[in-house]
Amino acid sequence: MTYRVLTAVLSSTIIAAACGGSKGPAATATPAGQAAPVAVARAEPADVPSVFEAGGVVRAPHTATISSRVLASITSVHVAPGDRVQRGQTLIELDARELHANRAQAVAAAAAAGNAVGAAEADIAAATAVQAQARAARDRVLTLFDKRSATAQERDDVIAAFAAADAHLAGARARLAAAASSAEAAHAGVDAAGIATSYASLTSPFNGIVAARHADPGDVAAPGVGLLVIEESGTQHLEVTIDEGRMRHLALHQDVRVRLDDADGTAAPAVTGQVVEIARVNADSHSFVAKIELPAAAGRRSGLYGRVEFNGPSHRALVVPASAVLRRGQLALVFTVDAGQARLRQISPGATTAAGIEITAGLSAGDTVILSPGDALTDGARVSVTGGRQ
Repeated sequence: MTYRVLTAVLSSTIIAAACGGSKGPAATATPAGQAAPVAVARAEPADVPSVFEAGGVVRAPHTATISSRVLASITSVHVAPGDRVQRGQTLIELDARELHANRAQAVAAAAAAGNAVGAAEADIAAATAVQAQARAARDRVLTLFDKRSATAQERDDVIAAFAAADAHLAGARARLAAAASSAEAAHAGVDAAGIATSYASLTSPFNGIVAARHADPGDVAAPGVGLLVIEESGTQHLEVTIDEGRMRHLALHQDVRVRLDDADGTAAPAVTGQVVEIARVNADSHSFVAKIELPAAAGRRSGLYGRVEFNGPSHRALVVPASAVLRRGQLALVFTVDAGQARLRQISPGATTAAGIEITAGLSAGDTVILSPGDALTDGARVSVTGGRQ
């Protein structure tokens, strides 16, 4: 007796769930005692691909964190989150007074080095003249010495004088080389100071959108500290992490089904994406990252959560048309035809495919199910098959 009571209560609960809150097409009321016309189909085995899902986050093609290369105060920030920017556009300006002063100092040092080069060149000219004079005196005395018209002391004096003049010229040349090196270093310092001065203006590396701002005028910008985050405009990707064991079911340029959440958390209509990159397996987690290229969509922001459906190997399963399945909260139900009557059954659905909905429990092959049952159809109602596949 207890079993019968529980069965009756369960049947009443399922029927009430099926009859309440239906969103299917409204059925025309059938006069009492007359069979309701219905279209039917048979539950039949079909090849159904195994479907598995992986979740991930929408990413921009490239993301850049804008930071300063010098320690300086921020004088102005020209953008806010959500602003679109162009490549080379000025985003942040820093206090450049110290940088300009350093550059002026480098320019002065370069000028001084240039003067030193000029002085060294003058020394070479003077040393060259002294050397020429010493050479002429040496040659003259040596000629006289060969004719015994000059003493050995005079010969030694002119030889020593020439050696000293030659050494002085060599020293002048060395000083010129040193001055030239100093001048080159000074000019490099001017270039470096000019480059450092350019660091006072932070620009966008590409066309994109400002995703985050962490700086305001008056803040101190330090090297390596992020001030802005810029996301590049262009084709977005959904990055998903997948177990190593399922890697064989993926291939480059494979089309996949993607469902993204809207900004308010609701699910948006599914779109078709394409696998464009499969990263190497992570040895620690035994997983890998796949990048799914998404079709262009206005207003889509990175950071949205999405799920990707991948097709694995096919298997034989029982399938019914999607229009035959009723969803009532957590319940999945179908109406079958049994001896001219509609019978309500609870089922366990599986994956939804192009062939229909996979049924894992609740039906057998050959069972006749009613397509698009209306609100007026109830368990036990008389029905007349007028269309569909039997």
